[in-house]
Amino acid sequence: MPKQRPKGLFLQFVHSFGHAFRGLFWALGSQRNLRFHLAAAVWVCYLGFFARFSAGQWGLIALCCGSVLAAELGNTALEVLCDKVCPEHDSAIGRCKDVAAAAVLVAAIAAAAVGLLLFCQSGRPARLLAALRSPWPLPLTALLLLASWLLVRGGLNKK
Repeated sequence: MPKQRPKGLFLQFVHSFGHAFRGLFWALGSQRNLRFHLAAAVWVCYLGFFARFSAGQWGLIALCCGSVLAAELGNTALEVLCDKVCPEHDSAIGRCKDVAAAAVLVAAIAAAAVGLLLFCQSGRPARLLAALRSPWPLPLTALLLLASWLLVRGGLNKK
């Protein structure tokens, strides 16, 4: 028996978030590149705290990180669909997958360029180094390094 949809527009709207989160968690569990991009976004935010960005600069960072993650999710969805529709090797499907991967690459390069421009502004590198040399961020930085490594390699459940 198929699942029944909730009644009412608002309940249907809220219910749709469940599907989105299910897809996000599946992708995070199965896609190493998505986990890498998420770890990179966390590092940018962590370092951005010490760089003391303005609200507009934080907006650019959020837009760049969100664009890369969204491109990676779109690439994943397209790859899953292509593999389902055509499990055997097909050159057109291969080109389609390559172009989707290129979209992620373009978004990541653009985000990295924005990051370099923001982090390399006058005085910011020295401010970052001074902040990170003080004793209090060292344990947090070490913890973040460990968490990033675990996230990218697939967490504690990796076989």
